[in-house]
Amino acid sequence: MSKDIFISYKNDGEGNNFAARLCSDLEKLGYDVYYNPNEQHAGSFPDRLKNAVKSCKDFLLVLTRPCLEQLMRHDKIDWVREELILAYENGKNIIPLLMSGVTMPKDKEEMPEDLQFLPDKDSINMVEPYDKSPLSLLFEWMSTKPIKKDLYKDAYNTNSKRQLAEDFEKAMASSEQNDFKAMYELATFYFYGLLGSEEGCERSYVDAYKILEKLINKDSIYSESAESMVAEMYYHGVMPRQAQSYAIALEHHEKAKSVSGFSAREAAYLKSRGCGCEFDYDSIVEYYSNAIEQGDNVAIVGLAKFYLSYGKYKEAADLYRKASGIWPEAEFQLGMLYRNGVLENPPKPDFFKAAFYFQHAISSGRCSAEVYHELGRLYFTPVGDFPKDFKEAEKNFLIAADMGNKEAQYKLGLMYEYGYTKKDISKAIHYHKLAADRGVSFSAYHLALLYQEPECKNFQEAFRYAEIAAKKGVMEGEFIFGVFLYYGRGCVADENRAYKYLKRAKEHGIYAAKIFLEKIADTNEN
Repeated sequence: MSKDIFISYKNDGEGNNFAARLCSDLEKLGYDVYYNPNEQHAGSFPDRLKNAVKSCKDFLLVLTRPCLEQLMRHDKIDWVREELILAYENGKNIIPLLMSGVTMPKDKEEMPEDLQFLPDKDSINMVEPYDKSPLSLLFEWMSTKPIKKDLYKDAYNTNSKRQLAEDFEKAMASSEQNDFKAMYELATFYFYGLLGSEEGCERSYVDAYKILEKLINKDSIYSESAESMVAEMYYHGVMPRQAQSYAIALEHHEKAKSVSGFSAREAAYLKSRGCGCEFDYDSIVEYYSNAIEQGDNVAIVGLAKFYLSYGKYKEAADLYRKASGIWPEAEFQLGMLYRNGVLENPPKPDFFKAAFYFQHAISSGRCSAEVYHELGRLYFTPVGDFPKDFKEAEKNFLIAADMGNKEAQYKLGLMYEYGYTKKDISKAIHYHKLAADRGVSFSAYHLALLYQEPECKNFQEAFRYAEIAAKKGVMEGEFIFGVFLYYGRGCVADENRAYKYLKRAKEHGIYAAKIFLEKIADTNEN
């Protein structure tokens, strides 16, 4: 498939992470982008990559330091080099994007002869954090323009050779002659509302069921597929004149499961949840296996999750390996299995394999914030020979935090508070506030401490966050809140309330609270 923009990069961590974020932003803005992390491996240069380069307008070259050094060494196996030369030979608009610390050679003689055109190209210096990179300049230099988001908003049919309205009319006429295929096609039109309101054929479950009811009672290859549709209508509660029912949905899915991988998977899901049936472990596995045999890749993940829930870790890992490269979640879960060490008996974490699978999930460009957070955790609190690297931890936590992961926000708050990479109280407050606002009570406690620092002193805020932490049962929060109430820090002094929270803190294990409880007792005695 041809794309207007081709992103070329080296799969070295920095390069693929930047490329993934860039691709995501470009697509959100309506640009047509070729970015396939699964292609970035050693070996021969495939035809699909050649075609993608030849058909693009803009060739964006992500240049990390390792990538530039590899180009200058003229390595024999280097896909980036192959892509770059092909783009140059085909007259593409090549825009080098220089990552942090990368400078283009001033003397083009330093480059191999076939790449001496590269230093002459106008390049853009990209910086971290990513949101500070000059993407607006990049947009100006690109030949490609984004597709308007609302271009096809009202277009129900743009294929002049395939007219939905005509197909609908033909299906309507043939179904009246008891043509089972036409009946099924017509039911599909109604079930999914394919024509839209402009054609007078909105989604209609009433009309769909009139046809489906006839089909399920016929000896036809379409009868079981009709059962699958009816099952969905019961599942979602849209069956005309009938109440929502998981039990009846399951009955119809079971009738359809031999021909419908979808129904086999949905039946397995309902059974695994105990919806509309008794829980039966063996039949759940059987149903999922049936769906997998019919080629349903989603069922692979479904059965893997089921195994995971019941401690069948090796069986889950085998299935996640099958789904690796298809579902980023599969690679993430494999990483977690190795991270927790549950594939060995006794358990033995393997952070190297965990990092490998987390990186693969990230390379997909479609992974969740949790993947970045877990990869950061490997470097933050490593096990065995795995290297402790706070810079790598910070880098991954930043990405996860920007994607809304509250645990990463909390850890960044700690890192900047205590100076794991560089002490920065303002950043510590920023990330602790993000985490506290999303319910991380320990961040509220740390904010109570930070707002007493000279550069950001605000006792009222310190008191506010101390109260949040205390009321959520954080023992350190109970203690600091009690002390604030005792001294009147950021509040009106209140020894009775102070006593209450200090007593709690002592009972929960903060021995220092005993000192202040004794102070209150001495005051009362005198």
